[in-house]
Amino acid sequence: MGKGRPFFAKLLSPKKRNTRLPKKSNLDEITIHGLRQIDHIPNGPIYFKSKINILISTKNNISSQKLKKLKQLITTPIEITDANNKQHKKTIYKLKYKKNSLQLLTIEIEADGGIPIKRFVDGFSIIPNISSILGTQCTCEKFDINQIYLSK
Repeated sequence: MGKGRPFFAKLLSPKKRNTRLPKKSNLDEITIHGLRQIDHIPNGPIYFKSKINILISTKNNISSQKLKKLKQLITTPIEITDANNKQHKKTIYKLKYKKNSLQLLTIEIEADGGIPIKRFVDGFSIIPNISSILGTQCTCEKFDINQIYLSK
């Protein structure tokens, strides 16, 4: 488990205006660390990097030579086209892979936040994608976001 994702909350008409904020709060299944008051909500997006584990199944068997091609994702910008035909570029900084069986592999990436993981695996409106690099249809069975790092 990572440290989690930062978020902002705006309190409207608070009963207490000035209060001491605890360093750590436990709310059932959620733990809040580093709670603090800020002067203003930031304009624009908050940039972050994610460390993600992805379990992928493939339609055909995959060879070790094809798996080695995944390393080219580190040097190539990922182009994502959204529903409004607007393009966004993201970067993958680190990539590790492990072949679990002939048609199952695990990939761990560290990448810019905002990459739609399932689309990145199956290839829908993302270039390059894992399916095109491996040369076979791939499906994201599950993924886990392990860590979030704020980009400064």
